[in-house]
Amino acid sequence: MHSTSAQSPGKKQGSQQRTLTIERLRPAKLNRAARRAIIFEVAAWDLNCPQHIPQPFSLADVEAASAAMLARIAELEAEVELLKKKS
Repeated sequence: MHSTSAQSPGKKQGSQQRTLTIERLRPAKLNRAARRAIIFEVAAWDLNCPQHIPQPFSLADVEAASAAMLARIAELEAEVELLKKKS
């Protein structure tokens, strides 16, 4: 376990900031201090990580993939209209 007294002044200020953050996250109806909290300090963030970039689809690809479904929907709608007329 790390000792807070061995931390640099910047770390100590960060510790005070973390305490304020924990207090802000505490539910208003909870009338006691939080016993535990996990705070992550992110040193770097790569928004261009290929693992998390969704693969875009062109309009032509989407239209081609959904053509059969849209045709079937049109068939079913026509059938519903025909059945409505018969009843």
